[in-house]
Amino acid sequence: MATTAKWSTTELVGLSRTLGTKSANTKLRAEFRLPAIVYGPSMKENVLISVDYVSFEKLFAVNERHITFSLKVGKDSYNVFVRDYKIDPISRRFMHIDFCIVSPKVEYTTLIPIEFTGTPVGVREGGNLLTFIRKVLLRGTPENMPAKIVYDIAGLQRKKNVIIRDLDIPKTCKILTNKGTVLVEVK
Repeated sequence: MATTAKWSTTELVGLSRTLGTKSANTKLRAEFRLPAIVYGPSMKENVLISVDYVSFEKLFAVNERHITFSLKVGKDSYNVFVRDYKIDPISRRFMHIDFCIVSPKVEYTTLIPIEFTGTPVGVREGGNLLTFIRKVLLRGTPENMPAKIVYDIAGLQRKKNVIIRDLDIPKTCKILTNKGTVLVEVK
């Protein structure tokens, strides 16, 4: 049986910046500021900002990529999610963030994580649990989009599997991943 958790809302504060060169962005990072951009269909012009590195890292660790949150830049406040990010391949630190504005009534597409709970009966009998997919692609409005999908696999027998069609997704969201795709299986 699957359940869905509601969205959590967090706030991040950004400062406006001008279009910078590579050295200007390097200086920002040295001051523990992260260069970022805010854009979306409702905006006429993109907004260049910088955010506190530690604040963003904490927010991202808890909320992941698909969660919407409030971003304040000066007097303006935007409801955004992380569309894209760039990570340094050596230091594994964030280099740049793209924030996309989400309108309350406009649908958007994102990957939602699936959390499996319980120990399957088949595993207790000596089988192996194989997990194939941990995220599902959904399309919906921000207020109807689940933060994650929780599915209890405690009753899963040997030689049985769970497919995307078995998940309990809100009717207001559309599943874009193939509904016959296997999520987990006990061999």
